[in-house]
Amino acid sequence: MAIYLTKESRVLVQGMTGGEGVKHTRRMLAAGTDIVGGVNPRKAGRTVDFDVPSA
Repeated sequence: MAIYLTKESRVLVQGMTGGEGVKHTRRMLAAGTDIVGGVNPRKAGRTVDFDVPSA
């Protein structure tokens, strides 16, 4: 299965509030990825230090 992303793609990060999720989210933001939010079933409504909403 292939995943195709374009410059117009928006990304939702699963597990963004964990240690690895934060590290990779920072790298994606630095590369210019349009991250619209992150999900984690135990941390709904929190924001992470780079101001991306978590649900």
